[in-house]
Amino acid sequence: MKLSNSPFKTSKTRGTDEFRSVEIMFQSGQLKRHSAGVYGFGPLMLRAMNNTASIIRKHLDKCGCVEVSLPLLQAKPLWVESGRFEAYKKADTTFYAKGRDGEYFFSPTAEEFMLDIIRNHVSSYRDLNFNVYQIGHKFRDEIRVRGGLTRGKEFLMKDGYSYSESKEEMEKAYAVMRQCYLDIFTEMGLKAVAVQAINNFGGKVSEEIVAFSDMGVDKILYNEKTGFAINSEVLDDPTTRAIIEEKYGKINPATLVEKTALELGHIFQLEQAYSKTMNLKFTDRTGKPDFCWMGTYGIGVGRAMNVVLEQNCDNDGLVFPLSIAPYKIGIVNLNDAPQTKTAGKLYDFFTNKNIEVIWDDRDLSLGIKIKDMLLCGIPYIVIIGKNQNGDKLEVEVRKTREKKSLTKGELVREVTG
Repeated sequence: MKLSNSPFKTSKTRGTDEFRSVEIMFQSGQLKRHSAGVYGFGPLMLRAMNNTASIIRKHLDKCGCVEVSLPLLQAKPLWVESGRFEAYKKADTTFYAKGRDGEYFFSPTAEEFMLDIIRNHVSSYRDLNFNVYQIGHKFRDEIRVRGGLTRGKEFLMKDGYSYSESKEEMEKAYAVMRQCYLDIFTEMGLKAVAVQAINNFGGKVSEEIVAFSDMGVDKILYNEKTGFAINSEVLDDPTTRAIIEEKYGKINPATLVEKTALELGHIFQLEQAYSKTMNLKFTDRTGKPDFCWMGTYGIGVGRAMNVVLEQNCDNDGLVFPLSIAPYKIGIVNLNDAPQTKTAGKLYDFFTNKNIEVIWDDRDLSLGIKIKDMLLCGIPYIVIIGKNQNGDKLEVEVRKTREKKSLTKGELVREVTG
């Protein structure tokens, strides 16, 4: 992308938020708060969000999951069928509307609607043991929005659902998703931990996938040596505590350290709760009718990206890891004719190599251009100044601020790994 073609303008001052990364996003012009919990994205932030979603898709597809798309406008009948319409409406955290032909929710979740698709295609155990997901917008009228993308009223979410013929197959699907989620966050540069949590969706088992962070509000009790972790609220829930202690043994809070964490994803074993309510039946291997065994798995896409940025930003701006960076290389140059010509050739070279590159070709000083590249967190910044000569490029690594002298080929290898 050439910045002269973009409505790109940074600010000298930062916006106001409880997290530095969000303030920097405001300053960079890549995040706009339109109202409490409702945000618009500039071109760089949108690309970063799409790259985050692509990492999620890659790992899900590798695990054999299949992507679909569900409506954002959800009509009342399916919510009534599942028995959740009145409860959700009464909770007053769901956006609700009346249309010409009935009542609607703006999608807060999608269990009912995914199940409505699936039950038209399932009649036998041979049709089961699969996992379907979508990545789409969700709407929740949160009582307290916070931290930019951490908790908003509209947000991008991956939600997935496994459909199995037995409890054992459900548990296998759950285990695959558990590892898949940990792999996703590892590629994003986050150290994620699976935490025993309360299941409010109808089954007995659930885990939050969290990152330890000052951004979080959850209190996690953690044993670093064994890796065992629980949400502290489990201690006050006798049912969940008993289930966990049956599997892992007696919980002794004295052996656990309390840490603050932020939920990145949540996985649940739903068992047969929704399939019984909405009559998702099949014929099992013995020829008898049974209800499908389900799991559900969610990731807050924007929230995960926000945690990455909060953990990596500094006083000069964002620091994008290569895995989700909107552009891998940034080019800045003096506006003199020779340097501009060199920059243009470099831009074409990286573009032809299918490397995501952004060129600040605006009529501004070199110092301002460098400052804006640092602010926006581009991983590698190529600086073309008066001393530019030969095959070597002056490159600044955003994360370490290290200055390197590299050829085009060497930079390509650094970026592509």
